Amino acid sequence: MRLILILLVMCAPVLGQSHDSLKLNGKKVDKHKTFLKLPLEVTSSRVGEKSINLGEEFDGDGDWLKNLKVTVKNKSGKTITWAFITFRFPDTRVSGSVAVVDCFIGQRSDQRTNNPPLKLEPMQEIEFSPDLRVDALKESIEKRGSLDELNHLDIEVMEVMFDDGILYSGDNIWKLNPDPTSAHKWVKIGPYIR
Repeated sequence: MRLILILLVMCAPVLGQSHDSLKLNGKKVDKHKTFLKLPLEVTSSRVGEKSINLGEEFDGDGDWLKNLKVTVKNKSGKTITWAFITFRFPDTRVSGSVAVVDCFIGQRSDQRTNNPPLKLEPMQEIEFSPDLRVDALKESIEKRGSLDELNHLDIEVMEVMFDDGILYSGDNIWKLNPDPTSAHKWVKIGPYIR
């Protein structure tokens, strides 16, 4: 009986389905791996109405990035009014440097933008649809080489601004320099502690 079972398992590709047809088509969304305790964390994502597990492969069509929605959660004790989040495409490394799309949500207190305001209270979540400019990204990649599809996305929170004007960047917190004649716009307060 054991010999028959082993033969059936070994012969599965011959009997009908190949091993490749059993695999998922390899789409994946990762939260950037870091040891830092970020004030804003990527908590989930979905494509259309389908929830996907961060870090796990899933089936998605060619337009999966256009239908992507990302949820982030404020893990700090302050209200967040602006965030800078980077979307990296590791697949593009085969034809040069990794393609990156920067996404900004909310408004910084020190800059004028057309973004809608953001008021993300502590422990509150918000879902947004990043404008990844997929068609322009694919066109740019095709100029330097061949890439059939973008299958892997890595999301990293880079900077966060709080409602008191304090900026989180590079695991440190910063305040605007009170000296308008200084060449340095920001003054480091110290390391970020959550």
